[in-house]
Formats: sequence, structure tokens, C-alpha cells
Amino acid sequence: MPPEMAMLGLQHAEIFDLKKQLSAIKEELEITTKLVAERTRLLKAIPPCEVHGTECVPHAIEWVEKVKTLGRVILDSLVKPTERSTT
Repeated sequence: MPPEMAMLGLQHAEIFDLKKQLSAIKEELEITTKLVAERTRLLKAIPPCEVHGTECVPHAIEWVEKVKTLGRVILDSLVKPTERSTT
């Protein structure tokens, strides 16, 4: 056991548990970093919010919903009702 650990009064099992916790935290941080990068990429792919700029999630959700609605309207205007899929 390293002397600094002995000075803290930590036992091998405690050190093992701490290393395990640290490893889990590092993994969570990696995942969170990737999620934030993907979120940022998504937010930059759409027009920015006029009030809050490029980091406005409520605007992004609203924008995606509007585009989905617009897509349905365009599809409905191009496809006859009898040709539409029921899915």
C-alpha cells in the first residue's frame, strides 16, 4: 500500500472501492461529454433562436416540430389519400 494511503488510514478494500467509484465517474463523464457534443451539433444544425441564440433547446424542439408538420403537409399535398400508408 502506498504510504500516503496508509497515512489516511485507508484499507485495501476501501482503496479498491474508491478506484471503482472513480472509474464509474470517469465513464459517466465521458458519456456526458459525448451527449453534450451531440446536443451542440444538433443545435448548430438548425436556425438559431432569435432571442437566445444557438443554445436554446425549447426553440430547437419547437423548430423540429414545425418542420415535421411542414413535412406532413407537403407529403399530404403530393400523395393522394388512397395512396397514403396507414402507418
